Amino acid sequence: MSRRRDFTATRSKADDENGRDPQYVVAVERGFDILRSFGADDLDLSNAEIVERTGLTKPTVSRLCNTLTRLGYLSYEERTGTYRLASGLIALAAPLLTSLSIRDRARPLMRALAEDSGASVALAAPAGTMMTYVEHAPGSSALQLKFALGSQVPMATTAMGWAYLSALDDEAYERTLQAIRVEMQASPAMERRIAEAREDVRRYGFCLSLGEFRKEINGVATPLCFHGEHGPLALTSGAPTFLLDERRMRTVVGPRLVEIARALGASVLDAAA
Repeated sequence: MSRRRDFTATRSKADDENGRDPQYVVAVERGFDILRSFGADDLDLSNAEIVERTGLTKPTVSRLCNTLTRLGYLSYEERTGTYRLASGLIALAAPLLTSLSIRDRARPLMRALAEDSGASVALAAPAGTMMTYVEHAPGSSALQLKFALGSQVPMATTAMGWAYLSALDDEAYERTLQAIRVEMQASPAMERRIAEAREDVRRYGFCLSLGEFRKEINGVATPLCFHGEHGPLALTSGAPTFLLDERRMRTVVGPRLVEIARALGASVLDAAA
């Protein structure tokens, strides 16, 4: 059954009314044409469907989709040969992001934990091999972590990134790990640390970073998995090492993050149940 829908790419009127503006970059326009070709009911689109909806040539669509995928704005599913919008777009929209339902539901729970613990609490989504802050509750500590909505940190070296990776199935995990190898030139030690954190999430429901991203900061994170809504997210808490030590993360903050995940309706990995 065809998934064709009425779609007209939004073109600038510069061409039609005033001729080509020398400051107008057609490649950027075409990239946004591809992103706009996804409708509200579209989970994914094939290369051919994007060609049909945008009117662009197949080679142009292939090149632009590859670029958008590498930038984290699209994701490619090898099994189906289709593209999906990726959460890298959240980083672009973060200043205007006011109505994401999971953020609204998570916000009071995050604030309560931040107030109780003094540590910052954040909700993050993947963007390529980075994690993007989509909600943040600052802690009461005098030494605040300076992360705003849309801020990004590496997936491979942070507790929130490890928590996200732990929620991926084996195929997605290996694909993302391969991207990390290419983009971050991952060492065997880095890959071992990711695998250890993934095992911790399966065993305890959360993983720890003991000064591994920034030596003065400790962090703990748990994945959020919502079946049928969107890909995994990560819920994390971080603070200076003197405020958030390993014992407190394991006995208080980590379990609280898992409780919040459950309260939000996220699935909990079997080993952590």
